[in-house]
Amino acid sequence: MKNRVFKSITGFLALCLFIPTFAFAMVADNYEPVKLAGNGTTTEFSFSWPLAADDNIRVYLEDATTGEQTLNTDYTVSFDDKIPGGTVTFTTAPTSDYYVVIGRSMAKTQEVGLTTSGGFQARVVESIVDRLTMQIQDLQEQVNRAILVPLGTAEEDVPDYTGLISDAAEAATSAASEAAASAVAAAASATEAENAADGVVTELQGYADSASASATAAGESAAAADASADAAAASAEEAAEAVLGVVKATQEEAEAATNDIKYVTPLQVKNEVQYAGAVSIPVGNISGAEATANKDTDGTLAANSDTKYPSQKAVKTYADTKTTLNAVYPVGSIYISTVSTNPGTLFGVGTWTAYGEGRVLVGKASSGTFSTAGATMGEETHTLTESEMPSHTHGLGTLAVNSAGSHTHTLNRWTSNNSPSGTYMLSGSETTGDFNGTTHSTNSSGAHSHTLSGSLSTAGSGSAHNNIQPSIVVYMWQRTA
Repeated sequence: MKNRVFKSITGFLALCLFIPTFAFAMVADNYEPVKLAGNGTTTEFSFSWPLAADDNIRVYLEDATTGEQTLNTDYTVSFDDKIPGGTVTFTTAPTSDYYVVIGRSMAKTQEVGLTTSGGFQARVVESIVDRLTMQIQDLQEQVNRAILVPLGTAEEDVPDYTGLISDAAEAATSAASEAAASAVAAAASATEAENAADGVVTELQGYADSASASATAAGESAAAADASADAAAASAEEAAEAVLGVVKATQEEAEAATNDIKYVTPLQVKNEVQYAGAVSIPVGNISGAEATANKDTDGTLAANSDTKYPSQKAVKTYADTKTTLNAVYPVGSIYISTVSTNPGTLFGVGTWTAYGEGRVLVGKASSGTFSTAGATMGEETHTLTESEMPSHTHGLGTLAVNSAGSHTHTLNRWTSNNSPSGTYMLSGSETTGDFNGTTHSTNSSGAHSHTLSGSLSTAGSGSAHNNIQPSIVVYMWQRTA
């Protein structure tokens, strides 16, 4: 008897150790993840389904780079384990660029141990059933988001949904083209109707009232045709959105580039990048569900496809790295033009200053005069120095010899017997002896020098000469920032 009582008490205590902290009167069939838009001020977001523990909750910011949030870091959760519902409180309020998604993910475990001959309290049993029910609801929610094949389908018979989506995309594109063609035809019909009405008015002036009524009716037909065309185009875009999960961006959205979901047309890309990438497209965040068909986010556009469409971020990346003025004209570049507009004003990129005024450009050399980049040299006019003049001669001009050094000479006279008899001055009247007809020499006397007066003849004016090569004047600018 004592042993039986002891076992009962022991079993009861063991059961009490496993009594869970939660138990609900019932678990309603209302589990569905919560999706709410951020606004930059709201930090608290509520949910209505039961929660067993704070680590059973999953909180996401719907953005490709942010993803799941961290409990007790990015947010906290408060709830009553006996009453369904609770509140998620963010540390920082999510902005309008994000959606807040709150879901539940119960661990697939059984945490209650039942002992033989133990007491089965209602709270214990109900907690077990509640946990199983919530686990089933979690799994059902995941199944609801999956693509299902008919019951009994073999694995090898599962359809290629990727190919089906691609075919659907092509069909939607074709439908959009047909709708656009129908719109053009409708507009043409409206124009023909209006022209016919104008012709009736011109031809039947006498029936003005009747013609006016016909013109009014034609205008109404034209408006109806335009409305039909607009509706057809809208239907085509809605069909593309329904099949592909994507939406065409407006020109304003293409310029703003606020998300990576909507696609842009080649014309929108051309309008946005019309100056070789001079216009920069800002990067935005994803807003809404990720597109799943034919979107290409590769910034190199390597696919070169006629069926895939580039996201706005991919277009921006390609434009920034391949075709922007920042790549074509980095800081330090020289821009030459025949117009005086500053490139900073013309392109809207960089700071530019006038460069090389009155000078020509020459390529840098490895050595010598042109070996230093940015060095200046040369002159527009030049006056030759003496060392720069070529070798040359001058005429005598007005040079004259001045007289100098008055002096006399002596002559030795010989007698008829050829013996010296004395020294005589040479005179024109001397005729005696053997002097006549005889050659005599005089002694040197009165060494002297002469001076020149006057100047050589001149040549040249001494003026500076033109030093300019054949040239054409343009505007040159250097990018400094």
